[in-house]
Amino acid sequence: MPAKSNSHRLSVDTYKRIISELESVGIDHIVQVSSLLDEIMLQAIDQASRTHILGLSLCANYPSAPPVIQADLPNTVLSNLKRSSSLPAIYKSFVQQIAALQVFWDALDELDSICWVIDPENPKRKDAYRRIMIGNNVSVQITIDPFNPMERPDIKFLGSECAVAPFQASLNEKFQLWPNSGGLVDKLKWLLGLSDFPAAPDVTEESQDLVHQGECAICFLTRLEGDLPSRVCDNEKCGTVYHTVCLFEWLRTLSTSTKSFSYIHGECPNCGLAISCPS
Repeated sequence: MPAKSNSHRLSVDTYKRIISELESVGIDHIVQVSSLLDEIMLQAIDQASRTHILGLSLCANYPSAPPVIQADLPNTVLSNLKRSSSLPAIYKSFVQQIAALQVFWDALDELDSICWVIDPENPKRKDAYRRIMIGNNVSVQITIDPFNPMERPDIKFLGSECAVAPFQASLNEKFQLWPNSGGLVDKLKWLLGLSDFPAAPDVTEESQDLVHQGECAICFLTRLEGDLPSRVCDNEKCGTVYHTVCLFEWLRTLSTSTKSFSYIHGECPNCGLAISCPS
């Protein structure tokens, strides 16, 4: 939704200008207009039938001051809309940007439908990254360039060193050999040495008390105040993950834990071997 309406009424000339510009945009593209004409919502439907909303907040001295623009687009794309001033020009640029992002959104929709995505929890069109489970408490964060979605993405692993090692080795071996053809999911499987991406588990009443992949083994949550577990036990037979704050609170209660500089060192709650986290 656009920002809250300002308290300054628009002049008669501004009213006339806005009405004329909205007529140029086309009534079929108008979703909502406030009674004061200072809050406007427009829509565009892309080639894959995805609906995109453009929110515009106009101030009293429009068009001298450009509208405040809100849209579910990557920040680098959204900044392009702010170079236009009139409503028809902004809407035209909005439609052009959407058309340019079709392959980007198609690739992310494919990832969301096939992979076990744990972050973002509810992906938005502006989100250019996905954190995906690829093994036993091993995930990979993939960041895609919206303008070059089929190029090799930025890749970052999260997991114990021994669990990450085979995926990192495959990445290092094939890093310069990124295929020119094929879908993003197939390319990533090849790059990481996967036959398939793991599927998200079905959560049933019987399984709700179990610790699932990607969940903190202390609080049993995937997210804690928006944060995902980021501390991993390096024991090859353990590999348990924890939220930093959960692990810190656990370690600080143990008499055997020690502090060194900005870290606290102690025993993994699951296997008892050494583990540490920021204090």
